[in-house]
Amino acid sequence: QKSWKQFRSIRELGEFLAPFDVSSAMIHLIATQLKEVPNPAEKIKKNPYVLTHIKGIGFKRADEIAKKMGVGDLDENRLHSATNYLIRELCDMQGNSCISKMTLFERLDEELVLFNRHELYEKTVLEMVHDGHLHQFGELLAPDIYYYAEEQILSFIKKKCKQDFGEIKKDLNT
Repeated sequence: QKSWKQFRSIRELGEFLAPFDVSSAMIHLIATQLKEVPNPAEKIKKNPYVLTHIKGIGFKRADEIAKKMGVGDLDENRLHSATNYLIRELCDMQGNSCISKMTLFERLDEELVLFNRHELYEKTVLEMVHDGHLHQFGELLAPDIYYYAEEQILSFIKKKCKQDFGEIKKDLNT
C-alpha cells in the first residue's frame, strides 16, 4: 500500500510536470525529496520556487519551470527566490558574508531581465528582513545563514578572550 501511494504520487507529479519539460530523472528527484509532502504537485503549483530547496535544482531551473507554468515576472515568490539566490551567490563569489544593496539590485536587474525596479527590490528586501531571511546593516545585506555563522564566531572569540591562557612570552625561544 505504501509503495502504491508513492508510485501514485510520482505518477501525479510526472503528469503535472511533464508538460513543462521536466525530465523523468528530475521528476524522480523531486518526488524523492518531497515524499513527506501530502500533495507535492499542489505545493509546486502554489509556489514553483519551492523546487530551489531540492539539492540539484537551482533558481535558474526553477525559474524556467515557473515561467512555463505562467508565473509572472513580478511574482513575489520569484523576487524572493531570486534575491535569496543572488545574495548567496554574490557573497560566495566575493568571499564576504554581506553585499551592498546596489550590487544586489544591479544583479537582480540582469538576472530577472527587469530594469530600474529598485523600489520593488527594496520592498522585497524589507519583507525578507522582516521575515528574518536577510539582515541589513545600513546599505549592506547578509543572508541569515552567514549572519548567524558570524555571530557564532564572534561569540567564540569573546569566550576565548575571557579565558586566562597564562603568561604570554615575547620570545618563544626562551
